[in-house]
Amino acid sequence: MAAPDTPSSSQPDARAVETPCSLPRLVVPSTWRGWSLLVIFLLLVVMGIWPVIGWINQQTLLWGMPSLIIWSYLIIFACSGAMLLGNCLLRRRHGADPLSKASAGERDGGTA
Repeated sequence: MAAPDTPSSSQPDARAVETPCSLPRLVVPSTWRGWSLLVIFLLLVVMGIWPVIGWINQQTLLWGMPSLIIWSYLIIFACSGAMLLGNCLLRRRHGADPLSKASAGERDGGTA
């Protein structure tokens, strides 16, 4: 006895078949705030790569420390400042942040 020839048994569902080389989509900023933060973070990455470090790594002392240590502190504080700026600029509007709703509900004694 032969199996019935139905479209579902002879051909796979197009939605179930995935392409073997599907790459993740690249997410790009859509606002001037996002683009400016992307530029800031890219500049911070460039500040920490080898050619820039080679220019900074000299035999000079600043405030009793080698210039490379001062440069590394500058990069650390600049990264912290960039993350703080990003948190301030990209804050969600109109209470859409689920964490702020949960913390407000806990303060009021109710549920979020």
